[in-house]
Amino acid sequence: MKKTIYIGGLAALLALAPTGCINEDLSDCGVDYTMLYRVSFDEPLLSTLRAELATPAETQLRVRLEQELDGVLATDGEHLSAAFYQGAEGSLTDGAEADMTGRDASFTFYLRPGDYAHLAVAFTDAADRSMAYTLDGTLAEARMAHAGESEPDTVDGHRAAYFVGNERLHVESMTPAQTFFVPLYMQNAATVLVADPAQSGCTVAAAYVRGVATSFALADSTYAYHAPHVVRADLSTAAGLTACHAACFPSAATAVEAAALRTRACSEDDPACIWEMDLYVRQPDGELTRNTLHVARPLLAGHMVVLKVVLDDQGQATAVSSEVGVSVTLDWKPGGDHDVEI
Repeated sequence: MKKTIYIGGLAALLALAPTGCINEDLSDCGVDYTMLYRVSFDEPLLSTLRAELATPAETQLRVRLEQELDGVLATDGEHLSAAFYQGAEGSLTDGAEADMTGRDASFTFYLRPGDYAHLAVAFTDAADRSMAYTLDGTLAEARMAHAGESEPDTVDGHRAAYFVGNERLHVESMTPAQTFFVPLYMQNAATVLVADPAQSGCTVAAAYVRGVATSFALADSTYAYHAPHVVRADLSTAAGLTACHAACFPSAATAVEAAALRTRACSEDDPACIWEMDLYVRQPDGELTRNTLHVARPLLAGHMVVLKVVLDDQGQATAVSSEVGVSVTLDWKPGGDHDVEI
């Protein structure tokens, strides 16, 4: 996909002239910049999912998850938006958007001399409405956040992977046409919690993710954390296993950072905790048990974290990994928590 866009004041009109310049000394001549975009990964999420879920029963569950998480696991973009900003206020100069086919795309922009900030956003499902983002207004206002209410208490997970490129360009007149490469890196993450009921007769009722970011500022590539903020996980079942999965913004990188951001609700005796999942389990007699998993492994942008627990006959979860601690509330009753839907 390639598209030519002319930006920079009168450049759109002057592009029809041989030079597109006004000043006799040609000092205001623009330059054609071909921007090459590529969706980039440290490691595709699908590779992590396949490596982590490898037993015969887990493989059946993984096949189900590959279908239900197809938008998040995809490596090809479906839509690309790009914008340029100039001046002390970072005013929007202009931009372009188009559908993508594959991991690569390109635009050619006619840029007049000056310094530009350039942002690009691509995502893997053009029909997705779980994320809201804007490139309108000033550079400082360019951000993405969960769609819906402003900072709601409980939100659904993302349905697509979102990728962002952030570059700075200095354009001089009287220079040859330029080519500029813009890598697009994934800014959300995903987690999968696999619960094995063993012989307990218990079933998973609901699960939620806590301690992750609420929004992302595109200009300086920083995440904001505002509590309370809880992401509702979806449930998938196969071969007797239940997966609780959600795509969301990442957690803090360390427990120290999480504590400074006040995103961590872990008890003081678990200082390694970075983010959490609440797992609600229904016992055969109908009583509910809440398991809060305190996770010491960060949920980083562009990555997936797979957790595994085994349930006993009281609905208590035992974590397979030493990076996960569990606190349990037996005979849990609604009230005093986030919006729990069971």
